[in-house]
Amino acid sequence: MEFISEVKIEQIIQKYEETDNFEKDLNELKNENPLLLEFISEERLELLKKEEQSLLEFMTVVIYSATKSSINNIPKIKGLVLEEAEEKNYELWENAGKKSQKTAFDVYFDKYAQEDLLAFVEDSLQQDDENPVTTVGIELIAVTTKSIIDALHVCN
Repeated sequence: MEFISEVKIEQIIQKYEETDNFEKDLNELKNENPLLLEFISEERLELLKKEEQSLLEFMTVVIYSATKSSINNIPKIKGLVLEEAEEKNYELWENAGKKSQKTAFDVYFDKYAQEDLLAFVEDSLQQDDENPVTTVGIELIAVTTKSIIDALHVCN
């Protein structure tokens, strides 16, 4: 898969400042790759607060749309690909995350082809007054979105 730059990601985010654009791309994702939306609404994610679920949905649409803008036809993602990526990413997070969240992200960044997409994930999960993401939320969203990026990368 072609490298997706920070510039491309920012263009997608700016496009979503108009609500209709986000809804349009969300509907495209539902039609083209419904398994991705099922993946982000599984039972294990019920631990997320409503705001965290919305953030995960937003991040998933940004990742998908940025990927789609780089390649015209994204094949349907298979559940097995997502499951394998998720299992690997949880293992990496748990082994590195015992030290710190930063260490866990450092492990993800090591020789990673889609560094800017991963930086988007990390930046989106920074805790502050405007973005009060819980520790559990950070882990679940980081692992889930990294798994989505991996699955899109494998399929392309």
